Amino acid sequence: MKRILLPVLIIGILLLGACGAPATPPEAEAPPAEEPAPTTYTLSVSVSPAGAGSVSPSSGQYEEGTQVTLSATAASGYTFDYWDGAASGSAATITITMDSDKSIVAHFADTTPPPAEAATEVGGIISSNTIWTAEKSPYEITETIQIPEGITLTIEPGVAISKPSEGDMFLLLGTIHAHGNAQEPIVFDGEGNSTIISTDPGHGIGDFEYCVFKNGYRLWDRWGKLNLRYSQLINLTPGRSNYPFAEAIIELDGPSGEINIEYNKFVNTGGIYSYANEYGINIRYNLFEGLLSPLCNCGGGTPQTPNKMAVQFNSFVDIEGIILWLEPTFSPTIDATHNYWGTTDTSVIDLKIHDGRDDVRIGSYITYLPVLTSPHPSTPTP
Repeated sequence: MKRILLPVLIIGILLLGACGAPATPPEAEAPPAEEPAPTTYTLSVSVSPAGAGSVSPSSGQYEEGTQVTLSATAASGYTFDYWDGAASGSAATITITMDSDKSIVAHFADTTPPPAEAATEVGGIISSNTIWTAEKSPYEITETIQIPEGITLTIEPGVAISKPSEGDMFLLLGTIHAHGNAQEPIVFDGEGNSTIISTDPGHGIGDFEYCVFKNGYRLWDRWGKLNLRYSQLINLTPGRSNYPFAEAIIELDGPSGEINIEYNKFVNTGGIYSYANEYGINIRYNLFEGLLSPLCNCGGGTPQTPNKMAVQFNSFVDIEGIILWLEPTFSPTIDATHNYWGTTDTSVIDLKIHDGRDDVRIGSYITYLPVLTSPHPSTPTP
């Protein structure tokens, strides 16, 4: 009996201990982790100069990765120019990504035209050597400027000259020395109604470099000695009659010595007409674009000393009709070798030349071979 009671007693004690022991509490749940605050960056936008325009949107704070489209609007009298700082480019609308603090400047340019400078009015006879300065430019000719023999008018780089009324700009018996430069050419504007320079038999010296002659009738009419280099001749079209060289913008007459017309650009102009100059006319390294009348050796001189003309290393572009012309007096010639015609087809070039092949009275021919297959590198381009 004792053997049975002992195990039962032990089991009961164990059960009693189990029932009376406190239960183990469950583990507490951890609170949810807080998400980190988003990174923000500051956009600072300014305008230069102040008041020249506005930018939308303006300054502010943006979350990392935000794409912001900025649009610049110019105020009256200005135009948007470029972005600076954390942006670049010249488009008025740009998009940036906010990946750091950014400072951006919108630059605007002032489009308000400067005041119209008061012109220096000039006219009449120049009785002593005179200099027209850039400081007093522009010059407005109210009546023809007359330059007597022995008197020199010197014109500085950057000077602009115009003649609103009809008539010659200059009557030249003395000398005009007008040397501009590539950055500051001297501008002669005939304003559609004036011959630039008229001369008198046996008189007149014109020495021009880096000049612009535009919107008028003739540049040179017609005696004296002319040197013309590195200049532009634009829209000079007298158009007086149907004679082949009546629309010449440069007429050269008389034994005035060697004349050089080099490195110039002729655009929509009449041609060049020369006679009675046995010393020679050199027309070299020029661009003739839209030539309206020929380069003419019109004879003169004597049988022993015929008029000479060299037309070499030029480019002829967009020209209809005759380019080179001979007149039937004392067998004049033109040395027209080494020019660029836009073609090497001699049948096409022959149609651009008037000489003994076209008029039996002329008795001489224009030599034009060899021709250039491309413009000479020293000749201006269109």
